[in-house]
Amino acid sequence: MDKKVFALMKQRYGKFVLIAALLIVLFYIFSATNFIGNWQSNHEYYFSKDFSEYYQPNDNIETSFDEQGNILSEEPTSLEDYRDQQLYVFARGNGYSYSEGLYERDYRASGEYYYNSFRPLELNGMIFLALGFLLFFVDLKTSFNTFLFSSGISRKKIFMGKLLTVALPILIVFIMATLIQLAIISLNIPDPYFNSELGPLLSSLISTWALAFLNLIMGIFIGILTGNLILGPLTVLVYGTMFLGIPELLNNLQLLIYGVTEVIPIDFSSYFNFGLAKQTNPVLLPVVLILLGCLFIFLAVKAFQKVSLENNGHFLLVPKWRLPIFIFMALYANLIVSFLVSPPLLNYQYTVAFYEPNASLLPYVVQLIIQLVIVTLICGLLVYSDTLIQRLQERREKKIAKLG
Repeated sequence: MDKKVFALMKQRYGKFVLIAALLIVLFYIFSATNFIGNWQSNHEYYFSKDFSEYYQPNDNIETSFDEQGNILSEEPTSLEDYRDQQLYVFARGNGYSYSEGLYERDYRASGEYYYNSFRPLELNGMIFLALGFLLFFVDLKTSFNTFLFSSGISRKKIFMGKLLTVALPILIVFIMATLIQLAIISLNIPDPYFNSELGPLLSSLISTWALAFLNLIMGIFIGILTGNLILGPLTVLVYGTMFLGIPELLNNLQLLIYGVTEVIPIDFSSYFNFGLAKQTNPVLLPVVLILLGCLFIFLAVKAFQKVSLENNGHFLLVPKWRLPIFIFMALYANLIVSFLVSPPLLNYQYTVAFYEPNASLLPYVVQLIIQLVIVTLICGLLVYSDTLIQRLQERREKKIAKLG
């Protein structure tokens, strides 16, 4: 790395990186120690004399399910089995846990999936997205970009300097913090209650790191392209919120293909975990996420080289990229809205399968078309807002000139 770039980035971001790294490590240490404290309290309670005396097996029924979610058997749970179920660190997808409802239930997916309370997808996903966005957006709004662009340093070196001195260290610290969390929990929860081998846990963490990497890069990409003080942060918020729905979107697309009465082959909601979980994810998932992140690094470098400070305040800082950005936004938003938020075709399948076998498809198709048009128009208004405002001003000026 260029020494001048390194010195500039160290001076600009050094304290921020140190504080962010410290907060990340402390957060995961606190999360682990807090979980251990709760687990120990529950362990003491479930092995207390009072609990043993008042426990009634018939009050808790253990239910077994097949791959389709059908009930196979229902039996009273013994005191010993109930204790184990409540004290396992990782609960089966079709079971309960002591952790006050933090565990999820899933009857659709074949196989066994495990969930726990270390999966703050919404929080962590948004944090990395926001960090990447602010890394470039703040420099634009504080005129630091003006200084950097006039320093004689190439924009590619500036971009790589930020990536290597800010983004990469934060990602490395995040990896270390999650491993510290795993070590603290595994060393303080005795067997058999720490009911997982190392492989599934590392598999879930690899997916977590890949998601963090992709979110950070997408935040950087949006931060480079947007220049409006209101629409820029709003774009990140909307993108991030929609991104959280991608696992369920993929599930819905499978339901459309295989039918709502069939078992979907892959339950994506169990694979997109953002934290420690007993989950063996497909190797292809983190590979795809990392490749997508690398693709957007390439695009971000290209965009940063074309950014014009004259467009500061506009929605897009690279006017020549309007068409591809519009296409990407329209496709992304339409997929989320029409197949997740309000999925007409999926609703039609449910109606035919469970309520009205001879229901007409036409109303649902009309709803889908209307949604597609509205969402596409909104995306177009955002991307081409500057051009539309400029043309309206020109028309207004022409009318004023004619009246004059």
